[in-house]
Amino acid sequence: MEFVRLESEPTLRRPRMVAAFRGWNDAGGAASLAAGYLRAVTDAELFAVIDSEPFIDYQQTRPTVQLVDGDVRRLEWPVTEVFASASYDLLIVLGTEPNMRWRAFSDTIVELARRYKAELVITMGALLADTPHTRPVPVSASASAITVPARWIASPTSPCFADPGCRTTPAAPIPAPTRRDWISEARDLSRISSSSEAQLSR
Repeated sequence: MEFVRLESEPTLRRPRMVAAFRGWNDAGGAASLAAGYLRAVTDAELFAVIDSEPFIDYQQTRPTVQLVDGDVRRLEWPVTEVFASASYDLLIVLGTEPNMRWRAFSDTIVELARRYKAELVITMGALLADTPHTRPVPVSASASAITVPARWIASPTSPCFADPGCRTTPAAPIPAPTRRDWISEARDLSRISSSSEAQLSR
């Protein structure tokens, strides 16, 4: 992994990977805040950092300077960090959207997922939309296979909705869902309330 600096080797089985990136597709910080929340509640620890130098245009995405104790300056460069929670068998990618070399950046994420045998990769984003604050925020989902949404996307009534480590094992094989099943799952998700006026896309 050319652009990855590994700081430790987490013990994982068949983890799921959740990724969110700050930038255009992170309206109101909804996606990156959600990933940060997952990191906090699962006690995920930093184990890898993706080098920003090949992917970030610092004229477009500038480093920031913070004052510490009123007079000491601290420089923070855009960075993409990868966290792991062994207890929840979860990988979390949280970073800055690249400005260039998107294919190489995507390949790096895929290499990490393959290295730790991730069985599912979920990317989160948020888009600005004309959403009244008096109504639930619309939530939409798409997948690379029609069988994914109904199986993995938890609705508010699902026993897995509040548990990021939940894996339900059915007593009998689940028949392949139809497109109607997928739409039903998406409608369940649309009932989620949020104070952020953003349209989430997963």
